[in-house]
Amino acid sequence: MSTLCEYHGYTVIEAERGRDALNAIEEGVVDLMFLDINLRGGSGVELLRILQRRNRHIPTIVISGCVSLDLTQQLLELGVERIVAKPFDSARNLKEVDSLLASGR
Repeated sequence: MSTLCEYHGYTVIEAERGRDALNAIEEGVVDLMFLDINLRGGSGVELLRILQRRNRHIPTIVISGCVSLDLTQQLLELGVERIVAKPFDSARNLKEVDSLLASGR
């Protein structure tokens, strides 16, 4: 997905760990975040909670192989705009990126 986004002119910052993602967010401007629930050394949910406590809202698309109803509700309460199941359609997700960035959410 990152290669496709870069090809279409978006700047992509990748982080495998929640701490690295948080550092990248604090160091620069992040307009949109693709987030996996399972991160090395932490969870995507915990990263969202930290951002919420810091009053940092970043439009987020969560990508996960398994999302229960409870997790879906939790993610929506944390401000997630979209939840996408793996495997996903890259072209469709690029349209989601364009849509979210165009709406300024």
